[in-house]
Amino acid sequence: MVHQSDVFLNYYKLPGPWYNVKYTIYYWFFTAVKKILRIFDIHSKHGRPEDNDGPHRLNDVVGYDATWIGGTTSDSKWIILALDRRKNCKMSIGYVYVQIPGIGRLATPMYPNSMENTKGNSANGFALDEYSLTMSKPLRQWFITFHGNMTFVDDPKNTVRVKINADWKSKRDVWLLNRDLSSESFADSFALENWRKFAEPLLDRSKDDVVHWEQFGDLNANVEINGNIIEIRNAMTLRDRSFGKIRNFSAMHRYFYVTIFLDDGCSLVITVVCHKITFSRLFFGFISNDDGTYTNIDWSDLNIYQFGENGKVAEELCFLIRIGKTVHTVQISCDSQHWYRLEKDVVRCEQIGKCLLDYRVGKCMIQSLYSETSLKAKPLYKPLEFLDN
Repeated sequence: MVHQSDVFLNYYKLPGPWYNVKYTIYYWFFTAVKKILRIFDIHSKHGRPEDNDGPHRLNDVVGYDATWIGGTTSDSKWIILALDRRKNCKMSIGYVYVQIPGIGRLATPMYPNSMENTKGNSANGFALDEYSLTMSKPLRQWFITFHGNMTFVDDPKNTVRVKINADWKSKRDVWLLNRDLSSESFADSFALENWRKFAEPLLDRSKDDVVHWEQFGDLNANVEINGNIIEIRNAMTLRDRSFGKIRNFSAMHRYFYVTIFLDDGCSLVITVVCHKITFSRLFFGFISNDDGTYTNIDWSDLNIYQFGENGKVAEELCFLIRIGKTVHTVQISCDSQHWYRLEKDVVRCEQIGKCLLDYRVGKCMIQSLYSETSLKAKPLYKPLEFLDN
């Protein structure tokens, strides 16, 4: 029998006897902090997002620097473009994925055969030998080029030459995790943990070294596959921007990252993280507004241990979210899976499908990340030998 405050399934926690007290304290503390940050126009200890959108110098203060762009069009084309720079530039990770109806799903090879950085390009920017993401205007425009080989996800022995030239633009605000996180979800995440988990970052500011923001925008691209040009126009996309001292995906047990693009132009992000050291359940999410701002998703009953805990990802999800005082239903049905190793001992599955927010129709993508070490410790885990083929 699981008792309150016990850990279950190795990493997850139930509310303990002090949960309500901690929740109340943390809620009002973070609400006050957010008001102070906005009054004095404070964003993060590194400054404003617009001053940090370009590549950072990699050193002991900034050990990783990453940007990710992903989204879809009205005719169901998908594109993902990502580059994660590391202090050891030889470890920089580049990733490109496209899904074209009538052609198929193509992706660049990942660990241990990810893109080369023999020229050392990632030391100074978001670039590898055959791939670059270049900021033109902070928070407003990026250019992307890729000329290289990609393999068909459903036929890995089939490789084609692909060229991509893309232009990403946005007029929207950024959603800054350090500043804009819902007070309710912040309080819930901390209240599940020991008191010291709240005190440590206050007493040791060196631990507050992660800057993360997200921003919706539009992307246009020309994709050339074996000489045939496919146009991607007005893709609804999300751009994820992160940098900090240490990037350690293996310290996570799992995360669940859901991006929803509704046919009426509205977009949502829903994220749940289970971290081995910090939070057993960190939840955050937000929805886009017509004026370019965002509204937080304050609560969800989505618990990731109920879906794919042993590596068998679910094709169908149904859960609730609350925005303000209104509860909405989310239904997701995925029709594809793409598994790969992001880096050593870290695996990721990407799923693409259709969704409903109440009765509003849209498309969605789910990224499920696992620590391979903690996954293999599960008695019922799904063997991943196919990733080694």
